[in-house]
Amino acid sequence: MLSFLANRSLTGHSPGVTGDNVAVPVPLVYRGRGDPRNILGVIVNRNLDTDQYTLAVKAGILNGSYSRNQFDICPQRLLTLNDVYQENQVSLRTAVIAQSIVVRGTRVSQMQ
Repeated sequence: MLSFLANRSLTGHSPGVTGDNVAVPVPLVYRGRGDPRNILGVIVNRNLDTDQYTLAVKAGILNGSYSRNQFDICPQRLLTLNDVYQENQVSLRTAVIAQSIVVRGTRVSQMQ
């Protein structure tokens, strides 16, 4: 049964390549009303043995590894590897807060 699900996942999602732009869904508990549903990132690395991806956003490299069904590949290249900060690791929640713009609240931070 597990091999059937693994094969189905592989055939349903095309593999990503280093440098591809991805949209990572943000859970509802991590975002406010004005925050986007997805955060834009770039594939930094792919582990071929486990088929896990390392993703980076403007705030840094996201903690943990992501499987192919946890993000969507964007058809356009909006970010490059030079646009993302690759020196530190951040949680998804921290990355969302760093890219969030709240005009009437206390958060008014936009990573440049």
